[in-house]
Amino acid sequence: MGITHYFLNEHGLPRYEADDKRYWKLGVWITMEIGGHFSAALDALDAAFQVLEGSGETAGWEGESTDARFTPSELILTDYDGTTASYPMPEARAEIERYWKFMLTLRPAPGVVRLLRPDLPEHEANLLQWEQTWKRRHPYRGRIEGIPAEGPV
Repeated sequence: MGITHYFLNEHGLPRYEADDKRYWKLGVWITMEIGGHFSAALDALDAAFQVLEGSGETAGWEGESTDARFTPSELILTDYDGTTASYPMPEARAEIERYWKFMLTLRPAPGVVRLLRPDLPEHEANLLQWEQTWKRRHPYRGRIEGIPAEGPV
């Protein structure tokens, strides 16, 4: 089955549980490299979409401790020590989507003032910034909860 669920630990940091040890590196990459950053999750969703839909042969991701290479067949994760693990791309994509949905359930820390479009939910503010940065619509527009087909502006 793989990763069974995501949760916040006692320090408020994203963590996961898996019933299969093969998913350890995927869980670490998702919770550490994407973490609580909607912009990173949008990048991961885009990379998975691009390689699976045929508009990109590979996409790279240079992380703090783990690099990721997205290919049409697999997501390959390489740690700073050179160890690797790979996951079928459709499965990795589904897990990134599950993590996005988990992120939508998180509440901002009390008292935090957000400068990036505080008039919008954080995920929508990051979506707009992502689209302005890349000068294109995110490919998940209207495909997943939290990424509306239209708006906001």
